[in-house]
Amino acid sequence: KEPYPKGLIPVYIIAMVRSIKDNKFQIITKYRIFVFRAENEAQRNEWCSTLQQKVTDKQNLYPPTCSSTHFQKRGYLELKGYKSKLFAILILDEMWLYNSEQVS
Repeated sequence: KEPYPKGLIPVYIIAMVRSIKDNKFQIITKYRIFVFRAENEAQRNEWCSTLQQKVTDKQNLYPPTCSSTHFQKRGYLELKGYKSKLFAILILDEMWLYNSEQVS
């Protein structure tokens, strides 16, 4: 069983982020490989860069000490296995996944 709730990927469990073909990228954890697809190559590269930087930073900063709610990256992504796009928001050390941009 996955050690995190659906809709949330804590950055501290991410081992690696890597680009793959067709605007896709992988978020690799000990328990699962998430395959996302961005709108275009530039967005994919931006997601990969932002996430990989957070993964690199997490080694020195976990547990998080900041309580700010400012996001570092947000946008729609396709997740392999889901028919509709998800709205993803990277806030501090967590990646949140929602069905739409109207988050509760």
